[in-house]
Order: sequence, then structure tokens, then C-alpha cells
Amino acid sequence: SSASSMHSFLGRTPIFYLSKRQGAIETSTYGAEFCAMKTGVEETIAIRYMMRCLGVAVETASLLCGDNLGVVQNCTIKASLLKKKHVAISYHKTREAAAAGIVHPIKTD
Repeated sequence: SSASSMHSFLGRTPIFYLSKRQGAIETSTYGAEFCAMKTGVEETIAIRYMMRCLGVAVETASLLCGDNLGVVQNCTIKASLLKKKHVAISYHKTREAAAAGIVHPIKTD
């Protein structure tokens, strides 16, 4: 079984934490990481919306840290192609958010 963990910060202040078993059954780490990245994108969009509703100007992309280099590269490099069709929904959601400047995926250790 695979587990995902997500930490959301506003500046340096933690505002949200999530740790759960992944609901999607994936046969590869790549697919599981893309599902987790999509969850992170959805949470980031929700937090950014809440901040705008509270009158806070959100002008820059939110950092989205991931530990899988292949997933981060596929989200950020415009010329990258999806080679695994079973992760298409997660790929397109994360790629769209990165292209729109909502998130900026980076690799962490």
C-alpha cells in the first residue's frame, strides 16, 4: 500500500496537513506519484481561491514539491510527452496548473 503526505504553508506558517493511504490502486510509483501530485494541485487551487476570497492578492505560482524527478519533469517541461496513458487525467490536471502559473513543481529530496 502507498501513502501520500501533503503539507501546505502560507509563508512559513503551516496551515494544512494531510496524510492518507492512496485511494487509487497503481502498479507503478510513477502513477501513484502523479495521483498524489494531482491531489496537491487540487488543494493548492482551493487554498489560493480561499486567499483571494479573503482579499489576499495571490500573484505568484505556489511551489509544489515532489520527490519523483520524472513526475516533476513531465509537469514542467513543455515538450514532454505522456508515455503512460493510464495517468492521463492526473497528468493533464498538473500540467495545466503548471502552464497556467498556478503551481511551480520542484524536485525535493
